[in-house]
Amino acid sequence: MTRILLITSTLPWPLRHNGGGQRTALLRRALQRWGQVDVMGVGGPQLRDHDVTDETLAAHGVTGCFVRTRAPDPAPPPWWAVGPLNGVHDLLETWRGRFRPEPAAVQWLQQRMSDPRQRYDLIVGRYLAAAMMGGVATAAAADVPKLLDFDDMEWQTLEAQLAHEPWPGLKGRIGAAMVLHEMERICFNSLGLFRHVWVTSDEDASLLPAHAPPHTVLPNIPFSEAADNGKLDPPVNDLASEVLFVGDLQLPANREGLEQFIVNSWPQVLQQCPSSVLRIVGRGLSGEQRVRWSQVPGVVVVGFAEDLASCYANAAVCIVPTFFGGGTKIKVLEALLMNRPVVTTEHALRGYRSLNAHGQAVWVAGDFNSLAEGCIRLLKDVELRNAMASRGRAVVLRDFAWDRFQSVVDAAVKPLVRPAEEEPRVGLTVTMPA
Repeated sequence: MTRILLITSTLPWPLRHNGGGQRTALLRRALQRWGQVDVMGVGGPQLRDHDVTDETLAAHGVTGCFVRTRAPDPAPPPWWAVGPLNGVHDLLETWRGRFRPEPAAVQWLQQRMSDPRQRYDLIVGRYLAAAMMGGVATAAAADVPKLLDFDDMEWQTLEAQLAHEPWPGLKGRIGAAMVLHEMERICFNSLGLFRHVWVTSDEDASLLPAHAPPHTVLPNIPFSEAADNGKLDPPVNDLASEVLFVGDLQLPANREGLEQFIVNSWPQVLQQCPSSVLRIVGRGLSGEQRVRWSQVPGVVVVGFAEDLASCYANAAVCIVPTFFGGGTKIKVLEALLMNRPVVTTEHALRGYRSLNAHGQAVWVAGDFNSLAEGCIRLLKDVELRNAMASRGRAVVLRDFAWDRFQSVVDAAVKPLVRPAEEEPRVGLTVTMPA
């Protein structure tokens, strides 16, 4: 039996109710064709929700869960780290620490690799920083082929965030330049550990250095508990008048984008379409946000919803109003798969250019006025919104389907392991804060 270790800082759905958790679950499912897949969770306190029990972890294949409770010891300051630049060195060390091995995780991996019954034949990193924290650069993993899901490239994500909100002052500008350079250096130097790299889009593939290992695009796809998602055609709702937002409000890009949409776009929509409703669905909603947004005319705040299908069924238009952040925005595809048109931004369409390659399937806005314009137009024009949703759904079923996801994983894994026959049960190791 081939044994595969999947190292991640985002536990699989439903242990984490966000797009990152969905991709982890999809990758685990695809790898299970080739062997028994154990999941190592490693990261900061946000790794694991407080209501997730050890039994639930084990039920979803998480055999090791390591929460980092203190930053790694920093390197000694260099000669130049005096006066104002002392803070820059501390900043650099904070970011470098994200890639340093977590001792408890490395010890666990060493124990597994020294036991022939538990030794892994393949290690897959889901995010580079998580893979490094989990020990892929240590002696414990030296003789094992390794693959990397290079989702949310660390330096690219930071660069997008800094473009939206630069660090203040001269120290901030110097620190930002040095941290970005260091993140890029660490990422590029670490790629040599892996036999193959997956990225989420052609745009990300173009950012890889010339010396990068072989790489392919493993697209983010809409999540379903079953592998045959999208086979049934969700009905349109010509009478719908709701604008739907679905997103993880713990993420700054989602939170700030929605906030600005409510302030700058929603009054325009309500003026032109007074019977419309903005429905807000997503985890991570604070009590202050719920109270404040609920006081805005036409806004209904739901928070976390168990049944997203019913939310989409009542929606006329879905919005993804994000202007910064890394990776791809899976909510664009999810809405289209549910046969609902999307009003979004140029940034959020990154990785999804094929949606508008052969006829407009998504309304792409450059600012909040254009977001409002798109909502108004689609709320009023039922024929247009149905046509756009239909075109978008067809592209999602063609380019972002499970079969394609599985085939990309298979192509990278096939030269390294043999197909699975069965999946025995395994134990669980957990280290948590005291």
